[in-house]
Amino acid sequence: MDPGQFTVSGPGGKDVGPFTASFTMPAGITWTNRTQITDINRNSDLTITWSGGSSDQMVVIVGGTNDEANKKSGAFYCLAPATAGSFTVPAAVLAAVPPTPAGAAGLDASSSLTVGSMQLSNLPWFTAPGLNAGSVILGSLYSKTVNFR
Repeated sequence: MDPGQFTVSGPGGKDVGPFTASFTMPAGITWTNRTQITDINRNSDLTITWSGGSSDQMVVIVGGTNDEANKKSGAFYCLAPATAGSFTVPAAVLAAVPPTPAGAAGLDASSSLTVGSMQLSNLPWFTAPGLNAGSVILGSLYSKTVNFR
């Protein structure tokens, strides 16, 4: 979603009644070294850089491999203040991710890296019959296929 004003409504269901939530979608970050990352050396630190973001946003960095054929999978999840502009995933964390199998493609095996921003404070709240409280979590993500080596 582009930054701006939005309203989301739903008819509700069996346990929660109809709702309407209005919010302002903030501008997200721009992942500045996205095109430079294709092969990730699991024995070296990985630095992610970005621009933009505000003090009430966190940058989410998620990566991993899912190898159904060999029954191996592993992932990592990191958070950094958006105002930091960069984050380094330590080699010790990357080493726990299984390598991408040769020729991996499709549902049997894949590896990916996702970077984005999420607003984790000053969230818009809404109510609905049958619901104590609801909130809209605002964020945007970039994801790409990579190879963990």
